[in-house]
Amino acid sequence: MTALTKTLQILAALATLLGCNIYSYAPECGKFKRRQALQFVISLMHFIWIRPWMYLSMTLYSIFYIKHFLQILSLTANPNDYGLQMVYYLSAIILRYQYIVVCVAFLYIYKHFKDEVQTMLNEFVFIYRESRRLSGIEPDINWWLFLVYVKESFIPAADMFAEYKISRLPYVGPESIISKFCSLSAVLFVCLQPFVLSMLVHLGLLLLHGCYKQQLQLRLCHTAAAHKELLDHYMTLMKLRKSFEPFFRPFVWTALLAHLTAFMLNFHIFLYDQHNIRHFLYTSVCAMLYPLCLLQQCLSISSIEKQFGSQLLRFRKNGKKQSQVS
Repeated sequence: MTALTKTLQILAALATLLGCNIYSYAPECGKFKRRQALQFVISLMHFIWIRPWMYLSMTLYSIFYIKHFLQILSLTANPNDYGLQMVYYLSAIILRYQYIVVCVAFLYIYKHFKDEVQTMLNEFVFIYRESRRLSGIEPDINWWLFLVYVKESFIPAADMFAEYKISRLPYVGPESIISKFCSLSAVLFVCLQPFVLSMLVHLGLLLLHGCYKQQLQLRLCHTAAAHKELLDHYMTLMKLRKSFEPFFRPFVWTALLAHLTAFMLNFHIFLYDQHNIRHFLYTSVCAMLYPLCLLQQCLSISSIEKQFGSQLLRFRKNGKKQSQVS
C-alpha cells in the first residue's frame, strides 16, 4: 500500500466520521459508490443543524454590523477611531470564519452536484490506473507541497479552537444554550469539515499535477494506434481538470481572501509601528508561500496542456494527410 493510498484512506475515513463524505470505494468494480443510508443521515443533519445555525449566525451578525455601520455614518465628524475599530473587527471575523465560504459551497455542491462528484471521483480512479499502465510507475506526488497546503488549511482550523475566539455571537450571552450550540457548530462546520475537505481537494490537485508531469515524460509512440491511445489519455486528463476546477475554487478563494485581509492588517500595523518591520516582512513572506505554490502548479499544468495541444494538432494533421494519400 503506497503513501498516497494510505493518506487517501485516512482522509476519507475522517471525512465520513465528520459527516462530509457519502462515497465509498468498491474494489470489486473499481468505482466509487454512494451510501444511501449515510446520505440520508447527512441530509437530515443539514436540515436540522447546519441551516438553523447558519441562519441564526448570519442574522445576528447582519443586525450587529448594520447597527454599527449606521453609528459610524453619524460619527464621521468626530475624530475618533471607531470606524477603524470596526474595520479591524470585521477583518477579524473574516479571518476567523473564512471557512464559512467552504461550508456554504459544500452545502450547495452536496445538494445539486452529488452525481458530478461521483463521476469526478471515478475519473480520478480511471486516470490513476491509466497513468500507471502507460508509464509503468505511479504518479509522483510532491509531498512537500502537500505539507504547505496542510499548514495553510490547519492554521485557520486550529485558530477556531481558541477559547476566546469560538463563536462570539453578538447579543448572545457566553453561557447561554444558543452560544454553546453555535460554538459546537462553528467548530464542526467551520473548522473540522473544511480542514479535511481542503486536504482532500489539495491532494487531488497534486495527484492531477503528478499525472500531467508523468504523461509529459512519455515519449511519442511510433505506431499510430499507440499514439492515438496516448492522446486520448491526454484528452481525458484535460477533461478531468476542467471538471475538478469548480470544486477546487472555493478553497482557493477562501485562502486568498484570508491572506489579503491579513496582509492589509499587518501593513496598517506597520504604518503605525515602524519598528515592526521584521514582523511585517516575515508575515508577508509566509502569506506569499501558498499563492506562489499554487501559481507554480497552475502554470505547470497550463504549460503541459499547451504541449498536449500542439501534439494533438500535429497528430490530426498527419492523420488527414495519410487519409488524403490513401
